[in-house]
Amino acid sequence: FRGKHFYLQSTELRVPLSETFALAIYTDTGEATDDLSQLHPKFSYGSGLRIALPPDRIQWARIDFGFGQDSWAVYADFGLPF
Repeated sequence: FRGKHFYLQSTELRVPLSETFALAIYTDTGEATDDLSQLHPKFSYGSGLRIALPPDRIQWARIDFGFGQDSWAVYADFGLPF
């Protein structure tokens, strides 16, 4: 995403499986643009696994499978966006 202006709407539902693991499903809608008169929002969705990291299980790792209009991706990250 590149542009002077951007917006993002993200919704995630987490289902705890145990103290350490949770499943998540999500949707995202957003765009980055230089010209606000030419908005064409992008939509994506996916699911993933959330893993609480030891020793205190406050920090989380995430592994997601995401799908967009014409592509898909697998990605991993540390921390949760919200």
